[in-house]
Amino acid sequence: MDIFKRNKNLKITIVILVILNLATITLLWLGKPKHEDLRESSKKGNQEVRIKQMLKKELDFSDEQAEQFLELRKNHREKTISLEDELVQLKKEMFNEAMYNNNMNISDSLLSLTLEKQKQLEIITFQHFQKVKQICTPEQQEKLFKLMHRLLGPKHKGGPPPDGPRREFDDTMPPPPGEHPSKGE
Repeated sequence: MDIFKRNKNLKITIVILVILNLATITLLWLGKPKHEDLRESSKKGNQEVRIKQMLKKELDFSDEQAEQFLELRKNHREKTISLEDELVQLKKEMFNEAMYNNNMNISDSLLSLTLEKQKQLEIITFQHFQKVKQICTPEQQEKLFKLMHRLLGPKHKGGPPPDGPRREFDDTMPPPPGEHPSKGE
């Protein structure tokens, strides 16, 4: 006799297990985007909270200044995301040209277009920091200056970076536009 005919309970157990497995796989598959959406929205909320806390701690921002900063940051991101995507695409084209063409030089048009997009990105970023500076008090501007130098400073602490020594930054604010420090300073 066949094992399935001898044990009716075994048949029922196997059918139930198959149904449970299919249900579990279906729920995991269909439920996954919802969980990712929840995680992404909570990450965004947590990130904004962390940014506000950092701004209050590092720059002594008020709640209103922190909200203004988050709005400026959002606007900056909206302006730069398409440029960044275009830059990635242009760099892929450069890579393809380097890998699949026998030409040893990059095309001037591709290079010019890449440089123009990068220039636009840098201008937008510069304007963003000008706006951030406007919401700061003079004391906060000084703290912002130091914070940016710390964030953009050398990544290799305890010694020079692998590509050689770099000039250390000066912790003082640069002179206002149009003013030049005297040679004795």
